[in-house]
Amino acid sequence: MNSTIALLAMLLPQGAEPAAQPTLTIDLHADASVPGLRIKVRDVATVRSEDTERAEKVLEVDCGPPPQAGYTREVSRHDLLLRLTRAGFKATEISFTGAQQSFVQPTIHNVTAAELIKAATEVLDRAILAAKEPDIDYKPRGAVPMVRVPIGRGSRELRARLARGRLDISHAHCDVEILVDGESFKTVPVVFTLTRYCKVLAAAHGLRPGTPMNESNVTWTRAETTQGTAQTLTSLDQLKGMVARRTVRAGEVLTMRHLQSRAVIGVGDIVELNVRSALVRIRTRVQALESGHVGKFIRVRRIDASTRNQRTTASTLLLAKVVSPELVVIDS
Repeated sequence: MNSTIALLAMLLPQGAEPAAQPTLTIDLHADASVPGLRIKVRDVATVRSEDTERAEKVLEVDCGPPPQAGYTREVSRHDLLLRLTRAGFKATEISFTGAQQSFVQPTIHNVTAAELIKAATEVLDRAILAAKEPDIDYKPRGAVPMVRVPIGRGSRELRARLARGRLDISHAHCDVEILVDGESFKTVPVVFTLTRYCKVLAAAHGLRPGTPMNESNVTWTRAETTQGTAQTLTSLDQLKGMVARRTVRAGEVLTMRHLQSRAVIGVGDIVELNVRSALVRIRTRVQALESGHVGKFIRVRRIDASTRNQRTTASTLLLAKVVSPELVVIDS
């Protein structure tokens, strides 16, 4: 025995030491599945060593990203050796057993459209509440795709946010971020179509022209808010002094076009007429030949002592604008 050791000492170059024996044995698997966003040695191999702490460090060495869903990636012994030496391990302390290369595929979870819509809906509900517009309906615009993501080593979550932090008039854009193990994997846009509603007044029953408007002949209804609803009636105060301008069907949503002011001058009323022009101003008394509300033009007849009982002629007829219950004017 001693002679063998002496012989080896003679054969070795001066100052050389015997090669260190491998202390890390890596058993490479032929096939492997990766749950996370990065491949680690622990995914493709088993490491044996008396130094368990050092073996654990080997297991955590990064081997690059996994392939996309439906594909595989090859991790060879040579690839592992290069990555381990870059991580600070010596090639002489590493030995391999098992397969020559490992074929890696990702472990996939399907994030459904329903999950993405639910995450976006929670954010949208909070935005609607904050905007103090509770009467808004919404629905997804277009199809939301299913997304295939790594299942993750520890966690998988969806984090949604409202684009630009506000609701648009007709739609809301939400970005749903998919996080795997705390890292962003993909962001999916989810767009909703918004329909806004408001409470407006509608005819409780059929109305004829000239019907006085009051609380008894209207009812509240829910109407979609559009550009055309700007003239709708949203307060009972808007009915004061108004009559129906034309025939209105039961249930028809009322707008200002359905109403007009109640007539302040009736047929036969004697009122004052002011004729105003740049050169002359005349004041006289006339008789209304038709009823009218403020702002409407009505026919009137000049009256005086000689014509009071005479027949109306074209020369005595005038067209004047109603200003108040006692005054009409002609501007020329």
